[in-house]
Amino acid sequence: KLMSGGTNIFSNFHSKLEDMLTVLLREAQKAHIISNTSNPYYLCRTIFMMHSGNLFNWCSTCGRIDCSTDFFWNLESMLCVEDGYCGLWKLEENYMYPF
Repeated sequence: KLMSGGTNIFSNFHSKLEDMLTVLLREAQKAHIISNTSNPYYLCRTIFMMHSGNLFNWCSTCGRIDCSTDFFWNLESMLCVEDGYCGLWKLEENYMYPF
């Protein structure tokens, strides 16, 4: 069911995800895990757009690129992740599987 009370449930999900990611980015900035001091809301929006571009690139190459690895390396670069935290996503216990 796409509509619930006149509101698209995907839009609600995206909004809640955006709110959660914005809070996480703000906390990562406060804890000095990331050095990028840009507005967390705009960082969040940039991450969503980067992910869309990454998916487009994957589709345009017929899946011949490692979409996940490219995304996380680009994300670390954009956020200026502190050295001690770089690459943690590569550890199997930290990896989030999409399915």
